[in-house]
Amino acid sequence: MEKRIYETYNEKKYTDNYWGITRSQKKWFSNYTKAKILERWIVRLKNREVLLDAGGGVGNWAAYFKDCFKKVIVLDISKKALERIPEKDIIKNTVLFLIFL
Repeated sequence: MEKRIYETYNEKKYTDNYWGITRSQKKWFSNYTKAKILERWIVRLKNREVLLDAGGGVGNWAAYFKDCFKKVIVLDISKKALERIPEKDIIKNTVLFLIFL
């Protein structure tokens, strides 16, 4: 998908509140399970300096785990998503693209 089309698509989803902040501690089973799996993984980490949440949207997971790390960074293509992150201690950056090798 062309970058501009993808970016516009994402911005519209956040503008329409299709994707949003879900910070409730009483989440449905799937989110609860994901959180428990990630918590077990994080406990085993020796270095908890920085959490990089690539494609983190409105920072739901970054907010959930921010107390486990000294610094938390959320990267996303959507500026609107990053603007909706209420936590002041989460670093927010837009990215044009990510390449994973």
